[in-house]
Amino acid sequence: MGYIGRAFEGAARGAAALLFGATLLAAGHAHAAEIYEGPLPQPRPVSVGPAGKHADASEMPSKSARECLAKALYFEARGETAKGQLAVGRVILNRVKDKHYPDTICGVVFQNAEKRNRCQFSFACDGKPDLVADQKSWHEVRRRAKWLLACRKGCGSKGLWRGPLWQSTHYHADYVAPGWANRLEQTGQIGTHLFYLEARA
Repeated sequence: MGYIGRAFEGAARGAAALLFGATLLAAGHAHAAEIYEGPLPQPRPVSVGPAGKHADASEMPSKSARECLAKALYFEARGETAKGQLAVGRVILNRVKDKHYPDTICGVVFQNAEKRNRCQFSFACDGKPDLVADQKSWHEVRRRAKWLLACRKGCGSKGLWRGPLWQSTHYHADYVAPGWANRLEQTGQIGTHLFYLEARA
């Protein structure tokens, strides 16, 4: 579907507090995406069985999954608000659930990374080394990645992910105009990122 532009490359960095009260811009489309208002829910704890084993191992993301998700948030959205970073993370998690994409977080993040400037997330194939220079931002995106992974199932009952924005499968920065955007339904905009949903028959 074309690759997603890197947001705020070289721009001032800084992370906002993890709050969800910001206004969502509708970008001139017919409807504005719904927003979850209020404090972030606590993910339900994963039950532990005999001998300290988790009852459902699928709910325990691997360290590599957390690192891949954090890298995507850092290189694609570290200049965005906390809400903007979480929305980018949801795009990745939504793709994992979609049979048209790889079924792992690292697989989604680095899909087509071997194709120069033709991958899904531009930092993965732009030819630049993935060096983390801002340790404060890196710490914050890793914390948000951990929360997102815990909330995949643990926050479902709170209605947090029910709005169309949180079902998005694509996004791009507002300073680029990828051809695929016209074929998808826009679900909202946060900061410089426009979000889309690819409807499946």
